[in-house]
Amino acid sequence: MNISQREFELDPDLQAQAIALANPKLETIPIDSYPLRVTSTLYMSGSQKDYYEFGVSVFLVNSEFALYDSGCLAIVTYEYNESVSQCLENEMLRKDLTMRPIPPAFFRKEIQAKLNLNNTAEHVTLKTGDDEQIIIDVRPFRLGCLLPQGMNHPTILLSELRRQPYDIYTDVDVVTLANESGNNTHYAFKQLSFLDDRFGSHSSYSYAEINPLLEQAQFIFTHPLPFIVHPTALVIDSSGDFRGYLMLFHPAQSLNKVLERLVIPMKPSLELDCKHAASLTPADHDIISTAQNEEAGRESYPMALQWRLKLAWVLDIVRAINALHGAGICCGDIKLENIVLCVDGHCKLIDLLPRDLGYTIAYLAPEATAIQQSTEDDPEHALTFPRDVFAVGMLLWALAEEIRSFERKDPLFSPSLIWSSSTPLWYRELVERCIAQEPEDRPPVQSVLEILRQHWIQ
Repeated sequence: MNISQREFELDPDLQAQAIALANPKLETIPIDSYPLRVTSTLYMSGSQKDYYEFGVSVFLVNSEFALYDSGCLAIVTYEYNESVSQCLENEMLRKDLTMRPIPPAFFRKEIQAKLNLNNTAEHVTLKTGDDEQIIIDVRPFRLGCLLPQGMNHPTILLSELRRQPYDIYTDVDVVTLANESGNNTHYAFKQLSFLDDRFGSHSSYSYAEINPLLEQAQFIFTHPLPFIVHPTALVIDSSGDFRGYLMLFHPAQSLNKVLERLVIPMKPSLELDCKHAASLTPADHDIISTAQNEEAGRESYPMALQWRLKLAWVLDIVRAINALHGAGICCGDIKLENIVLCVDGHCKLIDLLPRDLGYTIAYLAPEATAIQQSTEDDPEHALTFPRDVFAVGMLLWALAEEIRSFERKDPLFSPSLIWSSSTPLWYRELVERCIAQEPEDRPPVQSVLEILRQHWIQ
């Protein structure tokens, strides 16, 4: 079914509202001029103990904010020390204290002098020996990963990017290009996350294997489907290694961010109960009854968006999924955070790769949750069209009800959704069909699109 853009055009007033929402003024962050900055800290724990098992603290030495690789990045890793209980690394990994990185004073005194500041990055391992002396080992660190041979996608050097003072997402910066200083075009630079990719499982990925972020960029480059935010270039460093990719920056960012800016006072995060009554105890039923009564008070939260505008965005989203399914592609991680409100007031998908980039349990279909809980296989390996339709249903509910954050009490079962009286009955019935417990009971996304189209025309 070919549905033209003209069928979904908004009237001038709503179009103006959509464009205004799509172009908010972003607050800038202060830029410090200190020669040392702590950029991030990661803690890992695979146990129920009272301490974290592994930590990473990242420092930037002598770096200019706007220029990438202008200083030395020091990645300091440390593990819980079973041999020496009273030591620096154990103190930093205690769960009963506020998580904190290595003290900057210790870094300056004990570590910085050992760094080769001519290197872009250094990996520092820290451990207290049995004699209670701290052992510090420093080695060069490679931030990027190899590009496959024969790749012909457009590239741009990291040195051409100029970081702008906006804080949006982890591992995403707003940048301009040095050679475009006159036109002020802003891009989103999605970066390779060496913290997650290299230390998240206590082991480095293999350079012989393609990195998931690079695979994502390649996938979107080679699938020029409509309704998707496409990369403009791969970003490489002076060594020719892949460091991320560029997209045009849309200041509204995700629909989750749009709702965050709009909903005041903030609607509380919800915990949705399942429809499977047999799985609930009498106490659970009391909780549900209380929650539903309290939810009746949600009518005191006025809707921030007009229904017609939300329906237009829903049509954008469902058209995007329909285009993917028409090409035989499943999405796997459909959620508010992965829908961008573009500068023209329409919505598009981002972060598309039908494998290995994770999932969000609140949007995950019951059958995929069962795979996750019963085997060691990740739900990414069970991508199906009905699973996508379930996530679409959850997203359509969240957008209609303007709910940014929610959880499901029992993800093995379809949730019992809570609706406000302003949401049309036909829409509720459509969403309920999308989140049916059994995959075969969910409509194909093309049927969902046709129903939405019919009501849009009406």
